[in-house]
This record gives sequence, structure tokens and C-alpha cells, in this order.
Amino acid sequence: MIELFKSPGLVQLYKLMAEGSPPMFFRLLALNLVLLAIFVARRALSASLMRRSTAIFLQVMVVAANLLVLLQEPVTATILRVLKDLSRAL
Repeated sequence: MIELFKSPGLVQLYKLMAEGSPPMFFRLLALNLVLLAIFVARRALSASLMRRSTAIFLQVMVVAANLLVLLQEPVTATILRVLKDLSRAL
């Protein structure tokens, strides 16, 4: 456990966030920037408050969207594999 604090693996994290075209960091930044812009615009228009359950649902959707960006390659590979299997079965 102490090894995690001595060598946190920042180089591996940087490599992970810098891979892809565009890099994963910029995809996450763009996604969250769009969501922030929607939030700010909604506040500027002084929209009525959301219900608590709606706010929690939207927060879960933001987290899910970020996870989808982080796991895009494995998710895409899984979906393609399932579609291939279904096409063979038909």
C-alpha cells in the first residue's frame, strides 16, 4: 500500500489521458464544458428550481457520460463483438 504513495503512477495516468485523437483529456474537457454552459444558461434565464430527483438523475448522467468517454474503446469493442455475434446468429 505504501508503494502507491511512493510511486503514484502519474506517468501512466498522463499516457492514458493523452492518448487518442483528440486526446481523452480534451474530450472530457469539451463534454464538461458543454454541460457547464447549459447549466450557466439555465441559471441566467432564472429557470425554476429542479426537483431533487431530477438533479440527482442529471448528476448521474454526467458521471455516466464521463465514464463512457474514459471507457470508449472497450465499450465500442464490446458492442461491435455483440453485433457480430448477433449477425452470425441471424
